[in-house]
Amino acid sequence: MPVSVQDYYDWEKITGLLAGQEPLFPPGTASGYQAITFGYLAGEVIRRITGQSCGQFFASEIAGPLGADFHIGLAEAELGRCCELQGVRPSEDEQAALAQAYANAHPAARAALLNPALTGDEANAGDWRMAEIPSANGHGTALGLAMIFGTLADGSERLISAGTLQAARAGEGRYTDLVLGFPLTKRKPTPPSPASPALNAPTCATRTRCATPSPGTSGKSPAGPSPPPPPAPPSPAARTPAARPSP
Repeated sequence: MPVSVQDYYDWEKITGLLAGQEPLFPPGTASGYQAITFGYLAGEVIRRITGQSCGQFFASEIAGPLGADFHIGLAEAELGRCCELQGVRPSEDEQAALAQAYANAHPAARAALLNPALTGDEANAGDWRMAEIPSANGHGTALGLAMIFGTLADGSERLISAGTLQAARAGEGRYTDLVLGFPLTKRKPTPPSPASPALNAPTCATRTRCATPSPGTSGKSPAGPSPPPPPAPPSPAARTPAARPSP
C-alpha cells in the first residue's frame, strides 16, 4: 500500500499496515534493512508492554536518568533549537542511474526506500520533528548521544547487563542484504534479562536491520540469488539533526 510522509506521523496507521502485511521473504532466510519502519515495530512492542510510547519510555528510562539531552519526538518548545538538515540533490545522471537500479531491485529494496522516497528535507518540518519516528527522528546534542552510547560501553551495566550486551554482539553469519546490496553480519536475537529492564526492550534510538517487512510491495522473495539492489540514498535517519544546547 502506498504511504506518504504524513502517514509516518500516524502511529496507529503505520503499525496497523505492518501488522497486516505479508513478509517480503520468509523470516530468517535473508537480511532486509528497514530504513524507517523498524522503529514502529520495536516501539509498538514497548507500548504494549509498558503502556508508554517509545519516546516516553526512552525519556523516562534512558535519557532522563542519564541526564542526556536526546529526544524521540520533540516538544514544540524545543523546535527552535534544531539545526537544518541538508537534503539530497542528485544530478540528472545520478537520478537516471538510481531509476535503473530501482527497476532491477528486489521488492524489499523498493518497499524500504521508495514508499515513500525521502530526500532528507522532510526532517526539517515541525510535524516530523514532533512525531515519534523512532528509527529516523531522534534529536539531541552530540554530548547527549555520547552519554547514552558511552553507558553501553563503560561496563557499568546501568542500562544493559554484560550478558545481554555480549549476546547482542554475537553473529549468525554474513548475508548480502536485499535492500542495501552488500554483505552484513546478522546478529542473533537477544534474550530478555531481568537484571536490566530499561534497555532489554528493543532499542528504538537507532536504525536496525531485520527481516520483517516495510510498508510497500507484498509477497515473498523469490528463491535463488536476487539482482543487486541500488545503493541506499541518504535518509533523515542517516544524519540526525542535532539540537543546539540551550544557554
